[in-house]
Amino acid sequence: MRLTTTELGLLFLLLFGVFHFLGILPTTRAVLVFLGVVIVGTTGFIGRIAADVGTWAQNAFGSVTGWAFGVPLAAGLFIVLAIVFIFDVHPKHSAGKRTGWIAIALGVLVVVGVAGIPALAGLRGAIVNLVGNAATALNSI
Repeated sequence: MRLTTTELGLLFLLLFGVFHFLGILPTTRAVLVFLGVVIVGTTGFIGRIAADVGTWAQNAFGSVTGWAFGVPLAAGLFIVLAIVFIFDVHPKHSAGKRTGWIAIALGVLVVVGVAGIPALAGLRGAIVNLVGNAATALNSI
């Protein structure tokens, strides 16, 4: 059996669904769904809808901060979600059901490129390359 990188990303999303349904491995499923969303990206109907929602949410957050503080903070939503995600997956804390959904949002924001942080521009390519190398290694066994 040979897995492509995209198939492995879809497998990660399916494993997230199974683990979420069973209520087990919350940290693992959060990491899997983040990787799956980043790998699969905006392909397909669901991916395009997620991209539109991510773009809208980031723009809305920037508009709200611009209205409230006079300065639009475009990266604010990504920063808040990243802080909560890191807090949840830290070994001193336990991940919950929200962690997976936050991972989905982070993945969508990274894929769409609206994270607002220029240093994250190459993150998607690096993750896809890393998982592609892992898939090649698994396929060679």
